[in-house]
Amino acid sequence: MNIAMTGATGYIGKHLSNYLTEKGGHRIIPLGRSMFREGMSGYLI
Repeated sequence: MNIAMTGATGYIGKHLSNYLTEKGGHRIIPLGRSMFREGMSGYLI
């Protein structure tokens, strides 16, 4: 499963991302702050 995650590079997000990829076989797509700037919302669709 593909999972889009905010905070994926933070303390908890790193551990959660590692767990989901290693144990669950999921793919994490980190969402950065730049994706939420005005005019960038097209990248989230």
